[in-house]
Amino acid sequence: MNKFTSFSRHLDKVWLEQTLAWVAQGNDHATLNSAIETMLAGTVKTPENRRKARNLLVAIWAAREQPEFKPFDCAALALYHKAEQSSLVLQWGMLIARKPFFAAVARFIGRYSKLNSSFQSAQVNRRMCELYGETESTARATRAVLKTMQELGVLVKDNSGALFTASPSKITDADEINWMLKGQLMTDCQTSRALDEALQDPLWFPFDFTFNASQIANHWFELHQQGNSMYLFLKQDV
Repeated sequence: MNKFTSFSRHLDKVWLEQTLAWVAQGNDHATLNSAIETMLAGTVKTPENRRKARNLLVAIWAAREQPEFKPFDCAALALYHKAEQSSLVLQWGMLIARKPFFAAVARFIGRYSKLNSSFQSAQVNRRMCELYGETESTARATRAVLKTMQELGVLVKDNSGALFTASPSKITDADEINWMLKGQLMTDCQTSRALDEALQDPLWFPFDFTFNASQIANHWFELHQQGNSMYLFLKQDV
């Protein structure tokens, strides 16, 4: 099966935050596209690059009609209204859930950074080429994801070009963690996973949180003991 990067250019943090705000206001697709186009006009000069940025922002945050996605998307908006603002949790969680290529880059960085203090973009690109094919599209998408991560503040680049992970952000809200876990299963096309593995997944490198089985959202998940591990099962039709 062919794998697609679907990440054609980097996104500024302010674009992501503003797009979420417009979606949370209930704007339809036509209004959302028009608003994003106007927002981008001042900073993105060419129509082609504006189209790429607009389409990517819509793909990440616009409401989806498929019933299997609605609970997750609605929960994101509920978390937004609860906090009355965007957050790294919401942006990261939706990027992970809707963009598997972004999740693959995040997972590599998280795994590599556990053993190394810094890395080069070429190292990330080499791994993504192994997974997605050695093409210009893969290289371009990797650069776009890395720059987006820098925009979000989870990566820092020094004068030599080396990249470092920023200090992790603390999460204490169990609703946010449950939502992220659901998005994790969605991006990996899974319906179950060992709870410890899910919580320790390297793609959560921007965050610091503690979480236990008693905090699992029963409306989304079931927990079952299998051998020595507790497994998280996604309930159907939620």
